Amino acid sequence: MVNNDHFLYWGDVVKTNEEGVDFHIQVIEQTEFIDDASFQPFRASGKSEPYVKRCTNSKLLSAEKLMYICKDQLGIEREYEQKLMPDGKFAVDGFICVYDVSAVPNRVPERQTEFCSQILLNIAKTKKPVIVVATKCDEANEILVRELEKLINRKELRHLNIPVVEASSHENVNVDSAFFTVAQLVDKSRGRSR
Repeated sequence: MVNNDHFLYWGDVVKTNEEGVDFHIQVIEQTEFIDDASFQPFRASGKSEPYVKRCTNSKLLSAEKLMYICKDQLGIEREYEQKLMPDGKFAVDGFICVYDVSAVPNRVPERQTEFCSQILLNIAKTKKPVIVVATKCDEANEILVRELEKLINRKELRHLNIPVVEASSHENVNVDSAFFTVAQLVDKSRGRSR
C-alpha cells in the first residue's frame, strides 16, 4: 500500500476546454493493492471497508501523501518529483466510474455490471456528480457495450441521468472530455453558470 492507503494521488492540472474555460482538476484513483503471495488485498490498519463502499468516500485524509508517478518510484521516492497531496486532505467533488468494454478472458460481464451497479448506487447516496467512462472503446465488445447500456437504464439508476463518455486512453480519445464532463457537472451542482 502507498502511505497505508488503498488510493493513489495522481496530482493536479489546469485544463482548458474548447470554449476556453479553465478547470482545475485533481485526480484520486481508488484501488486495492494485492499481496503477490496470497493474491488478497493488503489490509490497511483500521480500514476494512469493502471497495464498493470505500471508493465512494468523498473525504480522504492521508498526511504527507506523495503524488504517484509510477510503480518504479516505490522505495526510491526521492529520485522522483516530490509533490504532496495538498494539506493531506482531499474533498471529492465528482466521480468517474470506469467500465471496461473490452473482452477479457474469464471475466463475466454480468459480474462487472453488478459491481459497477453497487458502486453507482453508493455514489448516488453522496449526491455528488458522477459519469461513467466506457473505457477501451478501441477494443469494444458488443456484449459489454449492451451490458453498460442495461446498467445505465436500470430502474434504480435511470433517474440519475448518468452521462456515458466513450473513451480510449490508448488512442487518446475523449480522455480530456471525461474530465471536462464531470467538472461541468460539479460546477452545475454548485450553481455556477459555466
